[in-house]
Amino acid sequence: MSKFINPYNFVPLPTTAPRQPVETTPGWTSLSREGYSGYLEAEIITLTRLFIPSRAEDDLHSELTNDKHQEKKHPVYKKYIYDITTGQKIIPATSVKGPVRAVMEALSDSCLGLFGGKYKKDRQDQKRRLDYRAKAPSELIPGRCRLRSSAGGPVTDPADGLCVCCRLFGIAAGGGTEPEAGDYTALQGRLSFEDFYLADTSREKISTTSITLPELSDPKPWHAPFYLDGSGSIRGRKFYLHHELVDLHTKIKTKRNCTIQESILAGAGFTGRIRFTNLSASELGLLLWGLELDDSPPFDADGNLTPNLLAHKLGMGKPLGLGSVKIRVTGLALADAAERYAAFSWPAEGQAKLTPTLEGNKLRTRLDELKKQWADNAFQNREQLRTLLTFPTSRTHVVRYPHNNWFRDCSHIDLPQDGILADPCSPLGGDTSTVPPKLSQPPYKGKTVAAAKTKKGKQKKIGPTELIVPIIEVTAKGVRVEVKGQSLIVAGVSPYLGVKPHDRLKIRLTQTPDGRLKAEFKGIVR
Repeated sequence: MSKFINPYNFVPLPTTAPRQPVETTPGWTSLSREGYSGYLEAEIITLTRLFIPSRAEDDLHSELTNDKHQEKKHPVYKKYIYDITTGQKIIPATSVKGPVRAVMEALSDSCLGLFGGKYKKDRQDQKRRLDYRAKAPSELIPGRCRLRSSAGGPVTDPADGLCVCCRLFGIAAGGGTEPEAGDYTALQGRLSFEDFYLADTSREKISTTSITLPELSDPKPWHAPFYLDGSGSIRGRKFYLHHELVDLHTKIKTKRNCTIQESILAGAGFTGRIRFTNLSASELGLLLWGLELDDSPPFDADGNLTPNLLAHKLGMGKPLGLGSVKIRVTGLALADAAERYAAFSWPAEGQAKLTPTLEGNKLRTRLDELKKQWADNAFQNREQLRTLLTFPTSRTHVVRYPHNNWFRDCSHIDLPQDGILADPCSPLGGDTSTVPPKLSQPPYKGKTVAAAKTKKGKQKKIGPTELIVPIIEVTAKGVRVEVKGQSLIVAGVSPYLGVKPHDRLKIRLTQTPDGRLKAEFKGIVR
């Protein structure tokens, strides 16, 4: 039996979100002397290869540089995203803001601020249109956070209003009656993320090696056993696992996968800022937890990766292991509320309105104090979230999506909490290693192997038949393939053929009476 780990899993949802009326939100009417305004300087260190494509095709700049083109409908991204004025590689602000907010929502039991609830496969497929809004707790859907009461006017119920993340990131009016003339319809966020720029010292970390990625498709929320729990409610907040890059390159080019020609290698550093206005001490503490996740630096004094590091996922190719990064706050500057209120622009460096930037040991001491204003340990009793954010050096099982054959035979299997699945599966669950595989219609080209029995009822040798299968691994003894959950070594594949994982082989398959399979190499499928 072959075991593997699904690339994503879910953090369970709370039943309700703590809220407060917008009128009591810090910064609603004026800056507070007790509030925190200023900026954080931060560094993003790449732990695995990072790719965020420069994909705009319709503007003048893209036409001149040809950042993206098609090879027989196969998309090719020539450039990692960059600032068009300076040419520097960047991580866009939105690419940082979204993952940070997702963690902050999970840590604070906030509403599902990024949850649309409606999904469709395409415009023509009416069967693949879902509305999951009714399958989320009513207390957590975005419309439950209100600027105004359902009857109109200010929110007066202390249990109503906005969750902490809606208060920090802002919200458009939702729920309630149509606003009166002059009434407010939106709340501006008090956090502003800037783009992060690749540091000059990391320019050698830019890779120009062309890589054709395995197929990456859109999320498939209509697969209920993975996205819904036993009660029919959504399983929780979705996070992708960190794992080592395996079989990143494939020779197969279709319209469903893409080729990247420029990416950022592990060990690169990006720097940028997060500005904040009128935050309470606890809100600033939550922001720091959402950014850093833990107090550990990415590397120890000897340059070795810190074990069990908590990290974020950014960019494209998250299921393949791309985009693991560590965010580390490197500076803190605060503004004086009275002087800031008198200015019409954000105070610049060197002006008296900003305190000197804290760095080094003084910075870490101050950050620890602020984090404790939210919690001594924000991940206490949140082990599932901690597990999904942990960056490991290795895993017991390979991380990959189930293949089409698995979904055909195992569509009834729920996604377990540890994400470990087995191929083949059993309707009753548990170890299926003793269950002989059935060679019913597989997703390969070839004839079906039908079961035949002798007069005495014993199963006899079946086959042979020819199949086309993908290579899982290249070993010294031959190439490894999988057929109906059995791992087979195909001998006789000459090294000069230069085969790699994901290349396809034509094999001659024979099944013995005890259910074992034997594979004979017939050729390479190009």
